[in-house]
Order: sequence, then structure tokens, then C-alpha cells
Amino acid sequence: RVLADIEKSGSFGIGAEWPLRYIGQHGKEFAGKGRKLYFEVVEDAGDKTRRVDLEVLDLDLGEKVFYEFKSVQKVPPSDFINQFEKDLMLASDLSQIKWVFDGKKTPVNFKEKMLEEINKLKIDKEVWIKYKAQSANDLKNMISNEFDKIFLLCK
Repeated sequence: RVLADIEKSGSFGIGAEWPLRYIGQHGKEFAGKGRKLYFEVVEDAGDKTRRVDLEVLDLDLGEKVFYEFKSVQKVPPSDFINQFEKDLMLASDLSQIKWVFDGKKTPVNFKEKMLEEINKLKIDKEVWIKYKAQSANDLKNMISNEFDKIFLLCK
């Protein structure tokens, strides 16, 4: 389905091409025995659902990494808070969350704008406790400290 969408004209075809380009350029990140890649996976995130662009399952460790791909000129991307809050519910460690941005399109003040939006997150107590944080603000600080590992700008 993703490959067929690339043939379409318009933004969805461009958006579908970006994950494939990233995977092709970062093959070692995805290759390996015991890893399976699943595209457009619907996961339960508490009482909500989250459509994950790419889910990488490490069969040996039983861990998942959730990838969101964005090929946008404006940050934060639309619906960022809603999607990221769900990602926090899905994962149990920040290393399981990856947002990959097309560096050819994102603005120069990318990090500043994203950090402003992270400060707006509404994080429930059970979520920040899961991450062994002392409060919602503590988890926001953890996200800020791990920013470059979570939010990747790639060309």
C-alpha cells in the first residue's frame, strides 16, 4: 500500500516516500536478525488509538520502537501534542520513541519550536510514574534532555 501511494501525486505520496528514503539511508538501524518492521500499525494508547507510521519489533528482546515520520515545513506538526502524548502511553522508555523529520524541509528554529510545544504537553500521573519521573515537568525535562535522540532531523 505504501509503495502504491508513492505513485500518487500530492502530499501523501511525498509523505509516503520519506519513511522509505530514511529506512534506505539508515539500513543498519533496521536490519538484523529478529527485527520485524510493520507500517501503519494501530496501537491502543490507553482509551485512545494511535496509528504508528513504523513499528520495529525486536523479537529477541520483545521491545518495540515507534517511529513517526514528518516531512513538513512548519513545526510543530499538526496534532503533535495529541500524537506525542499517545506515544508516551505506548512506550515504557523514551528510547522507544523516534520522530524523524525531513531535514530538507524543517525550519532553522526547529528545536526551539518543538521544545515550546513539549512544554504544553498534558502528562497524566500514571505516565510520568511509568518513566520514573518525579512529576510531569520532570518528564518534560527528561524529554528535553533526550531531544536529539527522540527528534531526528535527517536528509
